[in-house]
Amino acid sequence: MNGNKLNKSVMIAVACTAMLTFSATYSVMKYSDLKKLKEFQLLAEAENIIAKHFYYDASDSEKLIDSAVGGYVSALEDPYSRYQSIKQTEERSESHSGLKTGVGITVLGREDGYMEVVEVNPKTPAEKAGMQSGDIIKKLDGSDVKDMVFEEAVNVIKTGEVDSVIRITVEREGNIIDFDVKREKIDIITATSEMIDNIGLIKISQFNDKTPEQVKSCFDDCVGKG
Repeated sequence: MNGNKLNKSVMIAVACTAMLTFSATYSVMKYSDLKKLKEFQLLAEAENIIAKHFYYDASDSEKLIDSAVGGYVSALEDPYSRYQSIKQTEERSESHSGLKTGVGITVLGREDGYMEVVEVNPKTPAEKAGMQSGDIIKKLDGSDVKDMVFEEAVNVIKTGEVDSVIRITVEREGNIIDFDVKREKIDIITATSEMIDNIGLIKISQFNDKTPEQVKSCFDDCVGKG
């Protein structure tokens, strides 16, 4: 009889402990949910204020959300964590494929706000149009490059359907020249080679699906010259 009472006491104690544990866990969950809700409410309020009172165009809600999430991840202060938008992911995938949409030029930003062409890839639309290294890009489709940030200007050049045309206005030796250049799928050059004292040197700038093929081509070229 005493054994049964003891068992019942133990069962009741276990049941009470389980209830207390469940209650504490539920309270923590409720507090956590409430905290998250308040955080989202703050974001929603900020979005409403921007939409109603911001002078400039703030209609691109996707860009605002991407920036907010990017800031959230940056606040972790973890050098190995970063947020990548859908557009950035697509561009990264395109880069890994070894192909990109563009005109076939490499550019650098200048202190005066314009861009300088530092390389024109062979057999590309830019070369066919007559663009050269050293050209200073002043306008893109009539818009002054100086009024754009560097990344924006680069995106203007490469963003567009294949076979679409962009007008690139450059300054060359004091003369202003317009080039109507067609966008195409361009091979990303990741491997180059040169001969130094009868020794072949192959340089690999990055890796993508086209790299093995390009390295083999460079190797064959070095063997042929050696």
